[in-house]
Amino acid sequence: MRVLSLVLVIGLVGCASSQKLPCGTTDWYELGRQQGAVGADKAPPRTIASSCKSEDQNLDAQALYESGHSLGLAEYCSEKNGYQLAQMNQDYKKGTCPDLLEEAFLRGYKNGQESIRLSRDRKNIRGHIEKLKNDLLKSNLHFS
Repeated sequence: MRVLSLVLVIGLVGCASSQKLPCGTTDWYELGRQQGAVGADKAPPRTIASSCKSEDQNLDAQALYESGHSLGLAEYCSEKNGYQLAQMNQDYKKGTCPDLLEEAFLRGYKNGQESIRLSRDRKNIRGHIEKLKNDLLKSNLHFS
């Protein structure tokens, strides 16, 4: 059911992106998508309203921006992206991802953190093994 809901949202968003640009030359759909794709909060409506000449244009631009932002968040909130963000030691602000997507994102994020911890532990263990080998060699014992 979650996948079907996401497919419907993405399908509707795709239709919205083919409309003409309201409010001048700003591609509000693409701007929203880009901001959503990095986990940024939505732009306040007054940001869009300030570049629109009429209320109708403002509503169109706001709808395009929100559709793009939703698609961008779907990209950001993927399990794969959660893993990558954890690998880059980037923080996640709880509530950035919608409930439907947050579980998968957090699963990836936790797996990424665990991977970092395991790599660090493996490096420490290897260092400890090397130290033990050197200690044994210094005491004239042979280690193979």
